[in-house]
Amino acid sequence: MAIAAAVIVVIIAIVAIFATGIISTDSLMGQPPVENKTFDFEGCTLELPETSAVLNLTGNEDQGVQSTFYLVTDNSTNTTFTLAVGSGSNLVPTANDYIANLASQGYNVQKDGEYKGWTIVKDSDEDSYTYELVKVDGKAYVFSGDDLNQLKSIVDTFKKKD
Repeated sequence: MAIAAAVIVVIIAIVAIFATGIISTDSLMGQPPVENKTFDFEGCTLELPETSAVLNLTGNEDQGVQSTFYLVTDNSTNTTFTLAVGSGSNLVPTANDYIANLASQGYNVQKDGEYKGWTIVKDSDEDSYTYELVKVDGKAYVFSGDDLNQLKSIVDTFKKKD
């Protein structure tokens, strides 16, 4: 009976250690835990896994809007998302105008809610990402990806540069 009680105490202690984050399962499996670092983008910074790779595809001015496009891949999880940053004299003034502009060009998009000041856009076209999180605040910031929860966690780390 004493052995069973001791085993239960040890199991509870192990569960408590993992629950508090003192030791991660990754470190026990020989894989270091994923660490974040600050990545600089046009007009903002994001906290992303240090295993991320960023490809900057700077655009050109098109009808009064300068755009910078980033393709971000996390090499540890094989996930990707994009960030487009737009500015210029013809920039749409709101996220709702952004949606209306896309819809007028034939894209199958609709507003799908709000998240902490970001507008969620659902894109039903098969040749593009499923979701976008959009904010227009002096510049337009558009995060695109297939995993809405991933996009939400990314914009949670968004810090605008002045």
